[in-house]
Amino acid sequence: MQFHEADRTGAKVGYVDPTRICKTQHTVEMREDCEQLVGKTPEEKEEYVKTLHKRKKLEVATYLAIAMLAHADKDVLMVPYQFTDHYILFLIYPKDQLIISLDPAHYDKETFMEFLTILNLAHKYYRKRGGPVHIPSQKKLSVRTGWPIPEIPYIAQRFNDTTILNVTADLCRFIRRDVCNARGLFYDNQSELAMDDKFKPLREWEKEHMQ
Repeated sequence: MQFHEADRTGAKVGYVDPTRICKTQHTVEMREDCEQLVGKTPEEKEEYVKTLHKRKKLEVATYLAIAMLAHADKDVLMVPYQFTDHYILFLIYPKDQLIISLDPAHYDKETFMEFLTILNLAHKYYRKRGGPVHIPSQKKLSVRTGWPIPEIPYIAQRFNDTTILNVTADLCRFIRRDVCNARGLFYDNQSELAMDDKFKPLREWEKEHMQ
């Protein structure tokens, strides 16, 4: 697994658990007839959903802040973020106060704006806990989108075409082995991937190819 490989080689790269930060972890979808809303007025329902939504966002932000602090000795934190049917790899540079979005589907930034807000909340907590930054006067994380990676003077020197290919391959291995694979560390037994037969070849890919 690539995070073990990073530890073995001493690469200054950290990883987070994608199942802890995916879109469903910080959004709220509730039916009108669900138990939690029964007997509540429309105003009470709205307030309940709003409070639950805020709590879920804070939980994700706290997890990410702890990950940033735990990997404070690293240069970059790999954050694979899942929409319903799509992954975006965010490269987070806590010390450089920078987010780089690697998204081959070119989603508009507004599509994942809430997650960017969560990343800024996490970084704010990281700073309060003594996480190092290079520009203390910069209050928010800079965001760079585009595919391939945009040229950023003080970051670009760390990257070349081979590096980008390695990052992409690394993410693909992580998703295939640890998220989609039924034997994977971050496989979710309650997800659509686990319960829909159309995804069987994907979740049992390793099993079929090891025979």
